[in-house]
Amino acid sequence: MNKPGALSVENTDTSQLDGTLLSPQHHHSMSEPVSSEEGSTPLDSTSGGNGSRSSSHGSGESLHTEHVVKLSSIEHCMPRAYIRICLTYRLGTGQDVHKAVQGLENYIRGIVRAKPYLAGNVVDVDVPGSNISRAEIRFTAQDYLNYPGVAVKTLCDEHGLLLRYEQLDADGCPPSRLRPEDVSALAPDVDPRQASPVFRVQANLVVGGLIVSFYLHHCISDGTGFDLITSGRILNDDFTFICPPSLSHQNTATLDKFLEEFAQHKSNVRRELSRAPSTVTNTRQLRAQRLDQPPLPKNQPGRGCVLMLAASLLSSTKDNMNQYEDPGSMYHTTNSVVMALLWRHMTRARRPSLAHISNVQTSKLLIPINIRDTMTPPLPEGYFGAAVDSAKAEMELDLLIGMQEDTLYRVSRTIREAIKGVDDGYVRELIAFANAADQLTDVHDIQASNMDRVTGADMYITSWLDFKTYQHDLGMGLGGPDWVRKPWSRDPGSCIILPRKTDNPSYIEVVVQMTGADMDRLLQDQYFMKYVLRVID
Repeated sequence: MNKPGALSVENTDTSQLDGTLLSPQHHHSMSEPVSSEEGSTPLDSTSGGNGSRSSSHGSGESLHTEHVVKLSSIEHCMPRAYIRICLTYRLGTGQDVHKAVQGLENYIRGIVRAKPYLAGNVVDVDVPGSNISRAEIRFTAQDYLNYPGVAVKTLCDEHGLLLRYEQLDADGCPPSRLRPEDVSALAPDVDPRQASPVFRVQANLVVGGLIVSFYLHHCISDGTGFDLITSGRILNDDFTFICPPSLSHQNTATLDKFLEEFAQHKSNVRRELSRAPSTVTNTRQLRAQRLDQPPLPKNQPGRGCVLMLAASLLSSTKDNMNQYEDPGSMYHTTNSVVMALLWRHMTRARRPSLAHISNVQTSKLLIPINIRDTMTPPLPEGYFGAAVDSAKAEMELDLLIGMQEDTLYRVSRTIREAIKGVDDGYVRELIAFANAADQLTDVHDIQASNMDRVTGADMYITSWLDFKTYQHDLGMGLGGPDWVRKPWSRDPGSCIILPRKTDNPSYIEVVVQMTGADMDRLLQDQYFMKYVLRVID
């Protein structure tokens, strides 16, 4: 296992990696200089705009003083889990794996310099007089100065042989090859009783390429936050940590003062998503897990795969739908068409599994929505905290799965109306509900509490379609990634529309997760499969 502060290669001889042996190297703490040949700016540099002159070996209690970022009511409603994403990169002829990994290391350290609490932990804190707990971020100057950086590991198959990028790429980078226990520096699940790292990155080496895995705690950010990280916009927003470059190398107390001010500012910024008028009522009929009742049932692991959908057929379907709307309105979008297609046909495939449950009459589709522009006033463009609420579309099963000519149009329209309904008042209802939770009401993962994916026909679809992930090289000099993937997951009833591939706009990829039997039925659905160019399993 990689130790903090060490760049190491695990498991196997790496002499085949691009013809170069990547030997263990030292990973610098935030306060140590990195070779200027790699173009880095150490934290203690006197010339860096975001640098702070301090030392991890400076003495004093200030290094261990905990700084706290209080999370918003919206963030308390997030799942205790990680946003998990893998980006794959090819190493071309003459491209140096050492240089690529060092470039990634410098990039990630720049991110942590800009947002010091990324070096900390999410901790659940008991609320006085209550049986529930609330999450907060805690970090110290020691965490900040000694962030472990990018873990490095080589990937092998089940026979102990190095994975080859050429084969992985030809196969479409199947999620089943990206097992969380192999590709990430953290376990996929969060134990709320333990402090959980906010942010970790691992570079996984294969012959001819590398796979970069990101784990970002969902309590503190969201998919848009991940996009801010990979785009580099997080480095230059209005919330970037700036410490005077003249700060003394030994003056850890002053560094601590700046970190405390930064933490307080981040807590204050989040208050906007904790504010709700006292007159707000729960017209959304929100539910939450009750601690005096049995926990919600969980699905058994199913089957997860990536489907490539034909962009041209989706576009013509969208254009046909918009003929029935006001001229030029473009009411139906690529997102709504993809969601309508998935919702209808996944529900058709799932219905036989629900035949023994006679009271299932409707299906709900929850759609996580970025609410930064929804709020009044809008949140700042660079707001990095979790800012998500879910639109809810609901239809009777018989109407939803019907194969009449206009069914898909009506499903897409239902989705668009649900998304349009997410406004400031809608979000304030969720905030008010979270604020009013009594001592037996647990609002963690409020989305899961408001749908039934186990004994019901509900599901959710997250869209990353408009993220510019394929344009970002993370400082490695390798160009954009070849594939954007979620590490292998088999949680039935959930979907992700992946970012649009900029160099090949002929298809749109979606992650689909269902039980094995339901997935088999979906892939045998002739109408649905006419949209599918490829199944990557």
